[in-house]
Amino acid sequence: MLIKGKVKGETYQKLMEYLINKSNIFEVAIHTEQYIERTNRYLKIFLNGENCTLKDLAKNYSKEYLEYMAEKYKDNIEIYGKEVYNFTSPDGGKRAIKDHINWIYYNYITSEFVNKYKEEMILKKVSDPSYTRYFFKLSDRLKKEILSKNSVYDWMFPYSVEDIMFYNDKDIMYASETHENMFDVYCKNKKEYNYFKKIGIKFYKKYTFDGENGLDIILD
Repeated sequence: MLIKGKVKGETYQKLMEYLINKSNIFEVAIHTEQYIERTNRYLKIFLNGENCTLKDLAKNYSKEYLEYMAEKYKDNIEIYGKEVYNFTSPDGGKRAIKDHINWIYYNYITSEFVNKYKEEMILKKVSDPSYTRYFFKLSDRLKKEILSKNSVYDWMFPYSVEDIMFYNDKDIMYASETHENMFDVYCKNKKEYNYFKKIGIKFYKKYTFDGENGLDIILD
């Protein structure tokens, strides 16, 4: 059932608590950058220019920091190369710098996430060149991580691993594609459906059920 609107605050907490109690496997996606070699070149320049480590750069990451870095390095010929620099506008250069810093930050924090929960990892699956999926058993500390968020949109580039899913063994309980604004909860009966509505979940369609066991009719 596709969820309508933003799920955040208490509604997010109650939804995640419900899914955690019903699931034993947690899946996330980490997207692969298309221009990773260029980003690594930018990173080297930034680290030398700021005399800092990658961890320092990630710690400083914010909208204000993006603006600061974009302004400081917008005229840096070393970043673009002489040929490209001559055809790059200041605004275009600033956008490129911000984009690459976003990827630097994303690559760092997603790598940190995988390393942090490597003991819980069950499977790593490269199903597409553009992203890799990771499957974890739901440990207590991973549950705590999930509940530390405040919104389904906290699981989104460049701030986090993305496209979270919950499973009860092989049965999908919840699936999301945050960048596409798609959040799908799998409801098995009327009791679950009523609970989701009670905690503030809204759906794009109205549903009725055949008794207590199965989806019967979808009402627009």
